[in-house]
Amino acid sequence: MEKNDVRRILLTGAAGGVGTALVRALLAEGDVEVHALCRDASRMTVSDPRVVVHTCDLTRPDEIAALDLPAQLHGLVHTAAAGANLTDVEAGVAEWETYLGANVVGAVALTQRCRERLVPGSTLMFLNSGLGLRASPTSVPYSAAKAAIKSYADSIRPEYNQRGVRVTTLYPGQTATPMLAHNTAVVGIAWEPERYIQPGELAALIVSLLGAGASLQLTDVAVRPAVEPW
Repeated sequence: MEKNDVRRILLTGAAGGVGTALVRALLAEGDVEVHALCRDASRMTVSDPRVVVHTCDLTRPDEIAALDLPAQLHGLVHTAAAGANLTDVEAGVAEWETYLGANVVGAVALTQRCRERLVPGSTLMFLNSGLGLRASPTSVPYSAAKAAIKSYADSIRPEYNQRGVRVTTLYPGQTATPMLAHNTAVVGIAWEPERYIQPGELAALIVSLLGAGASLQLTDVAVRPAVEPW
């Protein structure tokens, strides 16, 4: 049986740079049970009895449908992302299907699975990107996918609000994750992680947003590196 006094937070991309930092930050809060979705569970580096690891590829609707989720959730945080530097000329149909599937369709499918599980007072959060607000001609499918998931969050907010669930979109700028390290290497920029948002600091911000006062709903939060790297 589930303990009613335990906060249960579900997050995607839990083995990624931000996801791992967020798992650790949530555990530091105390009485919490973290349900960590990973495409590859072997990459999960946090070992704690309060962490329940679920293996799920968000591009696979059958795997999302088969997830064994808690009856009640106090938060759902979408941190999973897939993206690369692709211009419109470089991005073919296969790339569009990949990035829309991972960043949009999978997130929508999981959100719909969790709709009735999110309890009043909980938060549904989408970790978007600065590119969801300002598109890049060198990252076309990723920019479009992030704009689409922003629109989805805005569209469902009234419905979720009626049930006492807050919907927040967070738009971080360049963050020192493996994905950014790869993308900077592709364009020939030296990797200097200290120039970018640190995953641990971003995770701490997410935790504070999840714990915002009951009368507050932070709908759109933009975060930039302290010094713009480019």
